Amino acid sequence: HPMWLRRLAAARTPRAHAWPRAIAATARRALFAYELPPERIAAHPASPRGSSKLLVARDDTTYGDETFADLERFLPSDALVVANDSKVVRARLAVAVGGEDVECLLLNPSDDSDPAASVAASATGQRWSAMLRSTSVKENDALPVAGAAATLRLVELGPPWLEHGEDDGREVVVEVEAAGTLGALLETCGAVPVPPYLGRDADDSDDDAYQTAYADREGSVAAPTAGLHFTEAHWARLGEAF
Repeated sequence: HPMWLRRLAAARTPRAHAWPRAIAATARRALFAYELPPERIAAHPASPRGSSKLLVARDDTTYGDETFADLERFLPSDALVVANDSKVVRARLAVAVGGEDVECLLLNPSDDSDPAASVAASATGQRWSAMLRSTSVKENDALPVAGAAATLRLVELGPPWLEHGEDDGREVVVEVEAAGTLGALLETCGAVPVPPYLGRDADDSDDDAYQTAYADREGSVAAPTAGLHFTEAHWARLGEAF
């Protein structure tokens, strides 16, 4: 019967259970909400490198502060230590939109090719997925790069880029137009993409501080932060022990 079929379809539609699922998802997210005063977030790494604290669980109920330089004392003898050797590039560019400079953060080649090879290759014609801190753009807009005779042309507009406490933007795909290699452009005009939660712009110290001691392959736009605590000597010592 047509009426019976319509009722059956309505009962089987996902909307019948959408509200309970939405409430459950909100409740789960609430478990991870907590107060973190800004003054408790380190804007710069510990100096000297490796002197940061290390929280050690001695048993199920006892915890203690140690120093990261003593990490190997607390690792099992058969521990497998895995490292990400990606090297951060100056992927945060300033581009002109409506007479104002806005952030454009290059993320990865849009064709998923090797970022390290792309950074070393000729810049012109490369297409990169990026995050643009502006909503006042349209496809085929040419955005001049501050500090260079270079342009990023918008070839694709993606979904909104929303970030708490920051200006809204768009996920985009840009095509680079610049002389020389992409690496040379980023080195000349780019900034180290330190995380927004640090509450500061990149400075000269970040060229070294926001890079692991074992970084090798260029192309990353975020440092594997746990590895930032290692010094070269400590990393070599860990390699000998494990």
